[in-house]
Amino acid sequence: MPPGLTGVLAALAVQGSPGEFAAVESLLGGSLSGLGEIRRDPVARIDAAGLAGQEVRDWLCGLPLGQDSEVQVVWIADRFGARMSFAAFASNVSDLWYPAMDDIVCVLRSGASLAVLVLDHEELITLSSLNRPAAEGGHPGTR
Repeated sequence: MPPGLTGVLAALAVQGSPGEFAAVESLLGGSLSGLGEIRRDPVARIDAAGLAGQEVRDWLCGLPLGQDSEVQVVWIADRFGARMSFAAFASNVSDLWYPAMDDIVCVLRSGASLAVLVLDHEELITLSSLNRPAAEGGHPGTR
C-alpha cells in the first residue's frame, strides 16, 4: 500500500476496503484485465512524467467530471478501494498516487455510462468513457 495511504484517507474522512475494489471490478466486467481496451481511445490523456503535483491537480480539475461527483478509487496492486468526491481525489492526488508503485483506477457512474480515470505507474493518465452492458441499464462497448 502507498506510504501513508490509510492516514491520508482517514484525514479525508474516507473509509477504504477490499470490497470497494471488488465493486469496481464488477462495474468493469468482473476484472480489471480490460483496462487496456478501455484506455485505447481516451476522452483525455496526459503524460504526467515531469509535471509538478499542482500541474497534475490542475489537469484533473479541468476534466469534464463534476467536482462533487462521487468516484470509486482503487489501488490495483493492493486490491483496495475507497469512495470519495472527485474534488477530494484531485486535491489530494499527490498523497494518494505514488507513480513508481501505483496504478489507480477511478470510476464515476453517470446514467448508462462510466467515466474511467486511470493513473498508471508510467505516469500516463487517461480518462475514458465506457457504456455499461444492457443488463446494467446501458449499452455494451466503449465510446
